[in-house]
Amino acid sequence: MSSRQTTQILEGLQSQKTGYAQLLELAKKQKAAIDTDDETRLLQLIQSKEQLLRALRETEQTLKESSDSLSNEAKKALPPQAKELQNEVLRLMEQLIQIENECAESLKSKALGTRDELADLKNRKQSIKQYGMPGTKGTEFSGDA
Repeated sequence: MSSRQTTQILEGLQSQKTGYAQLLELAKKQKAAIDTDDETRLLQLIQSKEQLLRALRETEQTLKESSDSLSNEAKKALPPQAKELQNEVLRLMEQLIQIENECAESLKSKALGTRDELADLKNRKQSIKQYGMPGTKGTEFSGDA
């Protein structure tokens, strides 16, 4: 294995680690925006995350191509730093998944709350209709007019 290939893989792993660390920070901010009902900030963060995810996909594709070009022996001969970076990326991904799941649960809870509020609103509307107020019957025009 050439030192160029090793450098490419190490740089790719480092770039991947940096990208997932940035994504994790955005996810934490996203959770805070959800918790404070800051919809504008939430949309901005989601857009930023989408851009970062696109860049990460490119990085991961390049990394995969570099890794696929190596033999099994060459992969085993990678420096320990490569395995350490890989483990750090996996830890970041686990943290990211946890926060994303928490965000999904928060949003689900808010959606259920909104659904309950709408159901209550429909019940109140029905109650108002039952107050016995005169309706608008007789205000329709006949075809003879």
